[in-house]
Amino acid sequence: MAMDTTQDLLKHDLGDLLYAEKHILKALKKMIRQTKDAEMKERLQEHHGETEHHIENLEKAFEAMGLKPKAQKCAAILGIIEEKKEFEEEENPTPMVLESFNLGAGLRVENYEIAAYKSALALAKSLAQREVADLLKANLDQEVAMARFIEGSSARVLRDAQAAIREEDSKSTSTGNGRKSAGAKKTGKSTKKSASKASSK
Repeated sequence: MAMDTTQDLLKHDLGDLLYAEKHILKALKKMIRQTKDAEMKERLQEHHGETEHHIENLEKAFEAMGLKPKAQKCAAILGIIEEKKEFEEEENPTPMVLESFNLGAGLRVENYEIAAYKSALALAKSLAQREVADLLKANLDQEVAMARFIEGSSARVLRDAQAAIREEDSKSTSTGNGRKSAGAKKTGKSTKKSASKASSK
């Protein structure tokens, strides 16, 4: 059936956001487990709770329009989540590299949500759906705050990740040199023994 009213479009947008928020909620659980940085981990846990509230607000928005809440498949959010999954499977990143990648993945999610909420909010206002607009604005404000946190924390988290990677590389190199030195000493002893035997003959 053709969509012929902006009321239908708002219903579609609410469904799209509801679908996205539910999938983001699942993705956040995994991202929290993959995060070692204490400050970022705490903020992600807080945002997990906010996302649960976002879902509740979207369901209330449906009800304010006299509709039953219904999620609408969101190809955009599935694409971002799939990109992260492929990166993990194909690149096999170390934990620190994955944590660095997650900063960008998280920011992509937030920017998509911000754009989607702004669009739905504009529709709600044009239709004089004040309660719906208020609920969407509340969600939007928290998404904007989360995006700013990621942007503001990225430099520090990336510096820490680089330091951890350098330290790990240094340990690996040190261990490798140690093995080489031991091998060299062993080879040296063998050479001396061979020379000694040759001279005795």
